[in-house]
Amino acid sequence: MLIYKAYKYRIYPNREQQHYFDNVFGAVRFIYNTMLSDKIKHYQIAATMLHTTPAGYKKDFPWLREIDSLALANAQLHLDKAYKQFFQKKSMGFPRFQSKKTHTDRFTTNNQKGTIAIEGGMLKIPKLKTRIRIKMHRPFKGGSNPAPSLKHHPANTLHPFRLKQKARHYL
Repeated sequence: MLIYKAYKYRIYPNREQQHYFDNVFGAVRFIYNTMLSDKIKHYQIAATMLHTTPAGYKKDFPWLREIDSLALANAQLHLDKAYKQFFQKKSMGFPRFQSKKTHTDRFTTNNQKGTIAIEGGMLKIPKLKTRIRIKMHRPFKGGSNPAPSLKHHPANTLHPFRLKQKARHYL
């Protein structure tokens, strides 16, 4: 069994970076809701599961090209997991649409060949040209491939940035 250890850090984005995060949060929510809607419609017609990717939606919605593709792919993975769990365990409930008003905005992306790095108190993430200030209250003892997750709490503009690492293997 693999155990993950998470580190949470606070980031301090400027206005341009905050605008980028708002776009990413909105795009991830849009992809999730659109794909869920398409899955529901397809299941009502054909009684089979629809397998789509966010890349197929970029033709109809060109503004999605400005967003990190791995964030969109992770939204697809989260939806697929929720959809499969519903059919395996009915007690899990059907996946719900994400609301702009009540949903806590978040997205997850992946590190591929150094696209995410922390250097000198600054955080580098994909598709963002400037680096974000980060408060490193304790050192990250992770490997070279952290899986970062960003959350946004609109009430107080708190931006926790979570890094996960593989900690130990248990039998």
